[in-house]
Amino acid sequence: MILCLDRKQRLAFILGSIFSTNSKIAGEIIGISPVYYRKLLSRARSQLKSYLDGRCSLLNKNGSCKCVHKTNAAIKAGYINPDNLQFEAGYVKKVKDFVKQYSREAEETLTIRFEQLFKEQPFWESPDYKKFLNQKIKTMEMAWRNLNK
Repeated sequence: MILCLDRKQRLAFILGSIFSTNSKIAGEIIGISPVYYRKLLSRARSQLKSYLDGRCSLLNKNGSCKCVHKTNAAIKAGYINPDNLQFEAGYVKKVKDFVKQYSREAEETLTIRFEQLFKEQPFWESPDYKKFLNQKIKTMEMAWRNLNK
């Protein structure tokens, strides 16, 4: 979802909205002034809000993007194994409760809602692709050596 932002905006959003980094430190990390960082973060939030408001059905019940559609597409693409799900049922309930709780609030709180919704998502470690690829390369090298004997 944050890929609708450019690289600098994504970094500002992650530092400010996810990690709650203050503007002085975040500005130092990005290499900009705290004032410019706050403006960058404000623009990133505004752009993300605008993007999500018309698409995400969790934030706008008329939004075209439904989690079930994304999940089915991820299963078909092989990103999710339906026989080995790594999510907890509590997270689904947590997100539903969150959306119900805040769905009646005024438009100004939408930015806070989607940031909190993002923070409530489960986090899991990604596979070690470097190790996986190194193993595949070694296997291929061994097979190549065996063919050339």
